[in-house]
Amino acid sequence: MNADFVAKKIVDHHSTSSMFLDSLTARIRLISGDPSIREDFRDEMRRFLPAGPVVDTALSENYWLYLKALLDDDLRGLTSISNFSLL
Repeated sequence: MNADFVAKKIVDHHSTSSMFLDSLTARIRLISGDPSIREDFRDEMRRFLPAGPVVDTALSENYWLYLKALLDDDLRGLTSISNFSLL
């Protein structure tokens, strides 16, 4: 994740880096533990994508494992930047 881009978007949304990291942490927990989040996402993907890509991605358990790992890595990367703050 590009920390500079994230910082700019946080400013655009009149938020703080702390609020963003808290929200990201909460979203990762939801993705991991709330089946309704997955179902809502799958329903949206079914509306906009052909069946093949949906089956190969959003309906696959491996997709969710990959997504969680990706978000965890992003969170670790941002929290490890000692100067991650707003511009």
